[in-house]
Amino acid sequence: MSALECKEKGNALYKAGKYEAAVEAYTEAVTADPSDPTYLGNRSAALLMLKKYDLAIEDCKTATQLDPNFVKAYIRASKCHLNQGKFAEARNVLQDCLRNIPDCPEAVKELQTLQQIDSDWQNAKEYLRNDDYNRAQYYFDRI
Repeated sequence: MSALECKEKGNALYKAGKYEAAVEAYTEAVTADPSDPTYLGNRSAALLMLKKYDLAIEDCKTATQLDPNFVKAYIRASKCHLNQGKFAEARNVLQDCLRNIPDCPEAVKELQTLQQIDSDWQNAKEYLRNDDYNRAQYYFDRI
């Protein structure tokens, strides 16, 4: 099977919610053509759905090395870091994106969202320290 056929198979599996099988199909595509960052990007999407964040981040890093303008890879890597509670790493990935693609609207939007989440997190922790559980819950609910 060609890399493109493997990718199309992976896309169908992904849409069907069969993420493990999609990862396998995308891996075949990557093996057939390791120079195409799209296959790595697709595999990282399936890995994200499986909550295999570190593997998804590695694919995103490789994809952006192959194509420094691959916006989806930066955004996905940032989401993986955020899902791991790594705010600084998530922010760094978005800033890398903006260094390569100034004024990238997707990265700007994600950075704003990340800043709001970080602010809500800090507020929630502060209210918890002061034993104000109702206000802390309000901020946790926003996250």
